[in-house]
Amino acid sequence: METVANGCRQLGAEVEIGLVDVTDAKGLEAFILRVDAAHPLDLVIANAGISGHMLGDKPWEEKVAKIFEVNVTGVFNTVNPILSKFKERKNGQIAVVGSVSGFFDFPRTTAYSASKGAVFNYCRGLRGLLKPYNVGVTVICPGYVETKFTQHTHSLKRATPFLMDTDRASGIIISGLQSDDSVIGIPP
Repeated sequence: METVANGCRQLGAEVEIGLVDVTDAKGLEAFILRVDAAHPLDLVIANAGISGHMLGDKPWEEKVAKIFEVNVTGVFNTVNPILSKFKERKNGQIAVVGSVSGFFDFPRTTAYSASKGAVFNYCRGLRGLLKPYNVGVTVICPGYVETKFTQHTHSLKRATPFLMDTDRASGIIISGLQSDDSVIGIPP
C-alpha cells in the first residue's frame, strides 16, 4: 500500500492509508469519517470482492454467506458512511467495482454473480437517489483484466475472453469517472 501511496503522492495527491476489513462496519465508518474530516473526500471507490466455486470442501451456505458479506455488505459499509457528507456538500462521487459477472449466472460461481448483480442494482438505484444532491454514482463492471488473478486463471487453463491489459482498463475507468458515466464496462 505504501508503494502505491507514494506513487500517488508524487503525482500530487494527498494520501492516507489504513488497513480495515470491509466487513467491519464500525471500523470502516470510523476510518472513512476520520479521513474525510482531515481531507474532505470527493471520490470514494468501493473495491473489494471475493469469489469461490460452489463445488469443493467448504459447505455451500458458508461460501455464499462470506461472498455476500464481503461483496455486498462490504460495499454498503464503504459507501454508506460518506453519503450524508456528500449530500450536505452537494458534491461527491461514488464508484463501486462490480463485474460483468453481475449480468450473467456462471454455474460454478453463482454466489459471486448474484452478489455483483446486487451491487449493480444498488448502484443504479443510488445514482437516481443522489442525483438531486449532485452526487455521482458509477458502477465499474470489469471482465478479465491482466492481474495476478487472471494469471492464476491462465495457469488453470481457464478461458479469459476479451482479456485487457491494466493500462487500457485503467484508462477506460478514469475516462468513465471523469464523464460521470453510470456504468463503465470493461471491455466497453
